[in-house]
Amino acid sequence: MIAVLQKYRMLFLILAILVLAAIIWVVILSRNDRSIPMRGVFVLKDCLCG
Repeated sequence: MIAVLQKYRMLFLILAILVLAAIIWVVILSRNDRSIPMRGVFVLKDCLCG
């Protein structure tokens, strides 16, 4: 098993970086601040300041 890891170490490293980049990309795209929340409290801007 250790011999396999030594042989393909660079491939595992590249694969890990790609998986990490994909996870970060999905998290960034899923955070859409301008969208309407599915659940939550809707606050009108006019009512906040009087």
